[in-house]
Amino acid sequence: MRPAVDTSDNGRTPGARHGGRAPNTRAVDDAHGGRHAVRHPTTGGLPLPRSALALANATTDVLPRVPVPPGPSTVPQPRVQETRSEVPPAAVLPPQPRVTERRAAIDGQDTRVRQPEGYSGFDRPIADLTLLGIYCDSMYQALVRDGDRIAHVVGAILLAELYLHGQIRIDAGGKIHPQRRAHNDDVSVNEVLADLQAQPHARPAGPWIRYFAHDHRATRLVWRRLVEADVAQEEKSRLRWKKPRHVLTSYLPVGWTRKYLEHQVTDQAAVPPAAAILWRGLQALCLDSRTLDLDPRIASRLEATPLPAELDPLFAALDDLLIHLAIPL
Repeated sequence: MRPAVDTSDNGRTPGARHGGRAPNTRAVDDAHGGRHAVRHPTTGGLPLPRSALALANATTDVLPRVPVPPGPSTVPQPRVQETRSEVPPAAVLPPQPRVTERRAAIDGQDTRVRQPEGYSGFDRPIADLTLLGIYCDSMYQALVRDGDRIAHVVGAILLAELYLHGQIRIDAGGKIHPQRRAHNDDVSVNEVLADLQAQPHARPAGPWIRYFAHDHRATRLVWRRLVEADVAQEEKSRLRWKKPRHVLTSYLPVGWTRKYLEHQVTDQAAVPPAAAILWRGLQALCLDSRTLDLDPRIASRLEATPLPAELDPLFAALDDLLIHLAIPL
């Protein structure tokens, strides 16, 4: 007769009263290496049998050891002491000034700057060189920001160009008399000449300078020539109410004004009228020899050279207009 199952201990398994171990757990422990057998993590927590441990030890003892060839990681290398080559203080060159690098790039001595042919600036009109004078330090930022002053000075220089071409005459009273049938191949200068020829009578130089300076028209005429020379371009703003502006696209025109004066003013010949007119326009823009990086000897010769007598009323009218611009009304 089979004995009844004891359920008086709240469902505990038989043998739980004898130390918490079932009667048949001894056989399981003996089969797996005893109660204190080592449990391997790869077997899911179950103890590793003694036979498997013995097989692993026997396999490790039987297999031959493969010799490891000596390599960089196994063989210690001798430590090389770093030696620093010290340059004597006498061999260290002093830092070159910024003006020297800028002049080397402009004069074509720097091979990093591409020097196009025919871009020396010697044959540029003096109105272009006057406008480029304000960029003598940087092609991205002008030294003179007063647009009205620039327009008045450039307008006077455009009239002086017509005088150098022999297409206008300025009398002692300051009135400008254009040649009625004259024509200029330069589109910008010819536009100025056409406006002068459209008037039936001669008018003073002051109103004409003020006319070409209105809305910076004279400055735009010169920028148009620089765009045609492929050294500038027009940038339009995304804002509809903002007028487009002009920027330089080449670094070479930065030095055209200085190179022109250095080429024209020599010890062997007299100063040409064009160079004297250009210098007069640069002075009206408050640019001097130090700003232009010009030789002081050249500047002194330009100071001593008088303008043509017929142009005195023209620049006298320019001075009067610039004085009124400086006085707030």
